[in-house]
Amino acid sequence: MKLNKLYLIFVFILCGCGGSSEGDKAQETVPTSITEPPNSTLLSENIASDNAQFSQFLDHKISINPQEYGFSSGSVYLKVYTQSQQVLFLGKVSSINSFQINLPNSIGKIYFDLFSPISTQSQFTGEIIL
Repeated sequence: MKLNKLYLIFVFILCGCGGSSEGDKAQETVPTSITEPPNSTLLSENIASDNAQFSQFLDHKISINPQEYGFSSGSVYLKVYTQSQQVLFLGKVSSINSFQINLPNSIGKIYFDLFSPISTQSQFTGEIIL
């Protein structure tokens, strides 16, 4: 019985050692570098081709004659705005009949108000489809 116990202890000790590693080759991990494409938004690093075209805005020529709407005073003011009430132009236009304005391509319609500081003249509101 004593011999069986010693034998079992000896077997467990040998199993715990695991043996030698002389015959095994050491596994080496080779580091691999993965190069990602550059993720830059600099124009100097992302050169556009010669035939590239950037057109987010377009020039629109708008002609508004204040005399056509019944304004006789020398000072008439024009307010040009979008449907979301974003003011694009606000100024005196008594001598200007036409002007150019840069508008985003997404805008298809603009609105305008013509008004005068004279209280007897009324305000006129209209729209221009581009």
